[in-house]
Amino acid sequence: MKNSLDTAVLFLIFCRPDTTAKVFERIREAQPTRLYIAADGPRPDSDEERDCCKKAREVATQVDWPCKVKLLFRENNLGCYEAVTTAIDWFFDEEVEGIILEDDTVPLASFFDYCSWSLKEYRDEPKVMAINGSNRISHQYHSITSLFFSRYFDPHGWATWRTEWLKFDGKLNTWPSSKSELASILDITAKPDFFVSFWAPVFDRIHGKDVTIWDPQFTYSIMKHRAACVTPKHNLVENIGWQSNYATHTKSALPPYLKKNKLKALARPYSQPEAVKFENTFDQLMEEYVIGPSFVERLILRLQGSLLFRPTLKVVQRIYQSHLMHKLGVVEWIRFHAVRR
Repeated sequence: MKNSLDTAVLFLIFCRPDTTAKVFERIREAQPTRLYIAADGPRPDSDEERDCCKKAREVATQVDWPCKVKLLFRENNLGCYEAVTTAIDWFFDEEVEGIILEDDTVPLASFFDYCSWSLKEYRDEPKVMAINGSNRISHQYHSITSLFFSRYFDPHGWATWRTEWLKFDGKLNTWPSSKSELASILDITAKPDFFVSFWAPVFDRIHGKDVTIWDPQFTYSIMKHRAACVTPKHNLVENIGWQSNYATHTKSALPPYLKKNKLKALARPYSQPEAVKFENTFDQLMEEYVIGPSFVERLILRLQGSLLFRPTLKVVQRIYQSHLMHKLGVVEWIRFHAVRR
């Protein structure tokens, strides 16, 4: 008989029954003893979306194994930020730790064991705030241990504890008082000045605003507490939501770095670093290939400051729109849709 997963799982869904079914099948295989399902409501005046929401909920509730199921189904649409963050609040009102999956993040079977093991292993480690299930550049960075520690949080399949989620500053209320201190920390990012050139402007724009994103705020909270994220040497989660009509932040084509990144299971026994220290090589690669601006983006920033080149800027921006669609990822979406509008 298959062993059940004793770690609680939060399943966040919306209106994609096809992707919901694929993620739910992996949850079914893991057989968690406690499953929380949270669903945002349909947007008004959309019969098609209302039907899709209903079908997704039907798929996600086909629990046929011994399991305590709790539901949080919204009648109205709250949007990505509100729906996700309040669902996580609800989850941690009941649980002290748990795994979180969205309706387009399909995990390998080993993802669940890795998260459960890590939650127990680092439960009392104040330097760790989250457990990543994704490794977007496992084809570029080859860790000698089963897991390592990164500055960067990845929302594509993850786990954390109630104590750490309580540190989440969704509106970045503490950002103005923390900005100078964080900017003065030499290793706040892997590359020199990356915090000042990239993250500070992102946090400036998000501070106090009503935005649809939530994960950069959790990254900020991790930075503020000088904490780390456990990260697997292999990528354990596939995001299948790219180019979906109902995707919020992944409407574009799959980014090049993800096309090269393959899934691979992680097996016990898990080896780990002796101490909680940032893996700078990995974080430098993340800043260069996943997070940081490309040459074209830097060119646009330069042109924006020059009246002389303003006509050229308009041409470059038009050309760049098609280029951008091949590069967008979660953090890139932040920069162009939340930061520069």
